[in-house]
Amino acid sequence: MKHLILFSCLAVMFITTGCATNPVTGRRQLAIISEASEIETGRAAFPQYTQAFQGEFQDDTLQGYVTTVGKKLAANSHRPNLEYEFRVVNTSDVNAFALPGGKIMITRALLEKFDNEAQMAGVLGHEVGHVAAMHYISDASQQLLINLVIAAGAIYMEHKGYKYADYATLGAYVGAMMYLAHYSREQERQADQLGVEYMTKNGYDPRAYVSVMELFLKLQEGEPSIVERLFATHPLTTERIATCTTQATSMLAQYNTNPAAPLRLAQAEYGGATRRLMAVAPAYALMDEGDKLQEDGNYNAAIAKYTEGIRQAPDQPLIYLSRAQAYMEQDELGQAGRDIAAARKYYPDLFYTRYFAGIHSFKSRSWQRSLTEFNAAEKLLAGVTDVQFYLGRCEEELGHRSAAAEHFTKFLEDEPEGDNVTYCKTRLRDWGYTVPGEAAAPAGSTTNSNRSNTTNSSGNSQRREDDDYWRNRVGH
Repeated sequence: MKHLILFSCLAVMFITTGCATNPVTGRRQLAIISEASEIETGRAAFPQYTQAFQGEFQDDTLQGYVTTVGKKLAANSHRPNLEYEFRVVNTSDVNAFALPGGKIMITRALLEKFDNEAQMAGVLGHEVGHVAAMHYISDASQQLLINLVIAAGAIYMEHKGYKYADYATLGAYVGAMMYLAHYSREQERQADQLGVEYMTKNGYDPRAYVSVMELFLKLQEGEPSIVERLFATHPLTTERIATCTTQATSMLAQYNTNPAAPLRLAQAEYGGATRRLMAVAPAYALMDEGDKLQEDGNYNAAIAKYTEGIRQAPDQPLIYLSRAQAYMEQDELGQAGRDIAAARKYYPDLFYTRYFAGIHSFKSRSWQRSLTEFNAAEKLLAGVTDVQFYLGRCEEELGHRSAAAEHFTKFLEDEPEGDNVTYCKTRLRDWGYTVPGEAAAPAGSTTNSNRSNTTNSSGNSQRREDDDYWRNRVGH
């Protein structure tokens, strides 16, 4: 993952090994990074993870509401001075997670499952608990922390199953998941206890968090696929629920100073803040159905689902992008272009908007426009190696051989195998460049000076011999 590590190097600064006092336990423990490095890592990773998990859910009222609730919980935590941030990400995964330094995300799909604010507070408090107990710092190796930060693009695109996704980044996905799953049962129990403590201190009924855990078990039995990643990162057992029930009773006895007063559930407040989210939930359910149909190659049926979803929620960019992908699979570029334009109207700075705009322009043979879109996508979400391939192809078609070779080389450094790998290796060999992992070209071979920019600007001649080979494998 050499190319991806370039991103992590910007985030992980002054890695040090030493000891720190855990603010929860009061005990000294090994800390492989300083608190300053932890904060900087989270700050750098947060926008990348937001993009990877399909961007923010675009509702300022809801985002402000979640932030307010989360910061009140954090203020009662064992690390109240961190720069906590809370964000609702627009993915259909049922999950919540914390990045180093107090950057916490909760998904649209998870909020759809709640009935009241207390349930949400319990989940946010649990994630604050992971941060407060220094679970990232206490037992992570440096490389695993790096994997956590740099695997964002692979995590979502691989899980989503996009045809255009960088399938070779599965290694990064698995590495990051292995790290996230490293939360032990003991750590989960500790985060449960802390979350229950923080929500009780804020006047919530801690039994609402127990109801969330019971909900997760029901979802596992009825819809296991939608909680698969949640359980990978937060293992759940009946024993854990029983322990949490006991903890809730204990926290009530300790922190509820006025037993006669009603405990806070805030159902009405939650309903008001999530009104827009709940209104578009049926449209996203249709999108998810369409995605499954598209994965099976049933493009017309998928398009029908997306079209109904758009009719119900015409301002949701992700549904337009899913339909655009289905149209592109059938080479209906006009329809796809209109959907991408609609998505851009509602969320121009979303990675997936720029990514699919790049694919569309490439299939339309608009090389410069495609190059612009993929460069914009790369800035929004670094490390998606598929983007490097397309950047190289665009540069090649524009006649910029040295630039194309640079992107192909970066692509090959991260991509183990596949037709695109074969294509890049063939090009580099034909142009006299060294293929990563292979011996350097012998003396007397073509030099950099005469192999750069030797094709004409329209990209004809030498490149055309493999066009049919490549087009049968990429973009269709």
